[in-house]
Amino acid sequence: MTEENYKVELIKSLDRESKSILANINSFLQKIPSEAIRVNIIISPSQDGEGGFCIHGGLNGPNLYGLNKRVENWTNILDIKDGINGFEPDFPMVDPFSVNFYVNDIIEKVFAKWLNNHWDEIDDSKVGVGISIYSDHI
Repeated sequence: MTEENYKVELIKSLDRESKSILANINSFLQKIPSEAIRVNIIISPSQDGEGGFCIHGGLNGPNLYGLNKRVENWTNILDIKDGINGFEPDFPMVDPFSVNFYVNDIIEKVFAKWLNNHWDEIDDSKVGVGISIYSDHI
């Protein structure tokens, strides 16, 4: 698979899951406590480089543990798991040793751009603080 093919397949998969992803982000954003000083949407690629990742929400502010505990039921935005026949839900999988690109970098860039393109479907009207989108991979 080429880098361009991977990007196309990743976008198709995100589009297939768009209702769920956007609904989960909107649910999370409606639960933000007033004590939060920042909202985070975090991209967490798997370390194996096969293309698995999850997206979750988090908060910054005083009493970090308590703040995030209050929203923990709404922080799971997208969770791709290994299944018998590939990823569930269906996302592209690659052999990291047979491609000449770093899959995790592509996931981060494509998701951030995809989310930006869908931001008009996000209801952030109750969020009075900044929203960061970042990856936690090293």
